[in-house]
Amino acid sequence: MSNKVKIGIIGLGFMGTTHFQIHQKLGKSEIIAVADVDEKKLSGDWSDVVGNIGDFDYSKPINMDGIKTYSNAMDLINNPDVEMVDICVPTFLHEKYAVAALKNNKHVFCEKPIGRNLKDAERITEEAEKSVRFFSNGLCVRYWPEYRHAFELYTSGKLGKVKSAVFKRVSPSIHDNSWEDWFMKEKLSGGALLDLHLHDTDLVRYFFG
Repeated sequence: MSNKVKIGIIGLGFMGTTHFQIHQKLGKSEIIAVADVDEKKLSGDWSDVVGNIGDFDYSKPINMDGIKTYSNAMDLINNPDVEMVDICVPTFLHEKYAVAALKNNKHVFCEKPIGRNLKDAERITEEAEKSVRFFSNGLCVRYWPEYRHAFELYTSGKLGKVKSAVFKRVSPSIHDNSWEDWFMKEKLSGGALLDLHLHDTDLVRYFFG
């Protein structure tokens, strides 16, 4: 009998396919379902996926044997066998699927930012606080080795007292073949300030409280 958490991934763009590969690599969970509006991706053809981190090779088809595929994400959420929903859709859709998954008694991992606006973020937070399931948001940079090392140096005091800190983030524009090139549309993604600078905001809070 397997104790692996049964996962359903919503969205097979850059982050969704990255999560797919990492789940399989870690071996602590089992992907039993995926949802996307692109039938090509549901078939395992991810050759159009591009991103700014990772080195996964999508030139060859992905084996989707044993994985239930959905063109409607709500059908995945309503699958009773799915224990955790991994939400990797455009930011403006986070609230819709996160709230639905929590109401369906699922654990939820939602990519950052938690929502496109404060109202969406508060709605998700409200539902997560009512739920007995786990909810986590994809603010991952604080867990990267180089940042953990910097945090340990800071908290240990080995380098003395920090007087000031500068946080700077540089990233190329990400134009790809994903749905509507959503990342480059501020109304859908929130733009660089919400999607990228959010990592630095999180690090400031992580380091300095």
